[in-house]
Amino acid sequence: MRIISYNAALHFPGYGDMVRADKIRRHLLEGDWDVVFLMEVYQKSLRKVLLDDKRISERYPFRIYNLQDYGRVNFYTFDNGLVILSKHIILEYDRYEYSNTLNTTLNRLLPRKDVLFANILYKEKSMGFFLTHLQWGNNTVQKNFRYKQMNELKLFIEQKWGFENLVIVGDLNIFGDTTDDDYQMFTNIFPNMIDCYLTTNEDAGYTWHVDNTRVVIPFTNQRFDYIFTSRDINAVSSSITKFSSALHFQDVDWQPTVKFNIYEKIYFKFAWIFRILLSPIILINYLISNLIRLIRKRKFMFIGTKRDLSDHYGLDVVLHLE
Repeated sequence: MRIISYNAALHFPGYGDMVRADKIRRHLLEGDWDVVFLMEVYQKSLRKVLLDDKRISERYPFRIYNLQDYGRVNFYTFDNGLVILSKHIILEYDRYEYSNTLNTTLNRLLPRKDVLFANILYKEKSMGFFLTHLQWGNNTVQKNFRYKQMNELKLFIEQKWGFENLVIVGDLNIFGDTTDDDYQMFTNIFPNMIDCYLTTNEDAGYTWHVDNTRVVIPFTNQRFDYIFTSRDINAVSSSITKFSSALHFQDVDWQPTVKFNIYEKIYFKFAWIFRILLSPIILINYLISNLIRLIRKRKFMFIGTKRDLSDHYGLDVVLHLE
């Protein structure tokens, strides 16, 4: 079984994210994964372009994501951003929202952290997948809330599944290497889980690079994204996948599973207007990105340069069931 975990960073319905959603979907169609796990697919219009496409629906007929709105920022609503796409039948699914969520002004602008559970039938064997996105940040308070969520995740797994044929996937926001407090805490809470990337590569690797300045956070490479399995599942191989493309004006290549409603017809007919209006924002983003690159003494990146489609890379793993 081949799976991928990818934080798509799809936040806003503006031109930049709409085109990124379209290009990420094209990358997913080029790959050959059995199950796709996505994070930060927050906004409904972006989710439509990415997921409600005939080609994706045919490739991945089984999917779960939450349709509930968790918050409102200015003029758009968002949900928890977690998505599971599967070629194989999903026998059961559930969602759990963490009760321990950091209550700060910035945190309230983001959806509450939670976890999706899916029981997927693969070659006549049931597998329990838990996709989550834990508390972000590296100060003491943020780390403590992340640890509380790890414990809640363990309780939810015990309640829904147990610790056989188990896979934990997602952006765990664990900073640092295997000697870091975050990693040690997770492995203490889940002592019998196997770190797929670490067991199949010579080093721990990273899924966030300091040169990828779509979002400015740490000044060192970080491994935020993980796939852990129970000991009855072996990781055959694992690699870091970069979805990249030049950002340019183009039509969204969307083949919807249902007919456009009147608002969608209007939006896509006149999308070029929004692209022109939003192009200054895209230019400002490039200027800020390049300013950061220059501060870090990196090479200047021109606007047509091919670049990563998210601030995260994908984690691509091949699993073998005992």
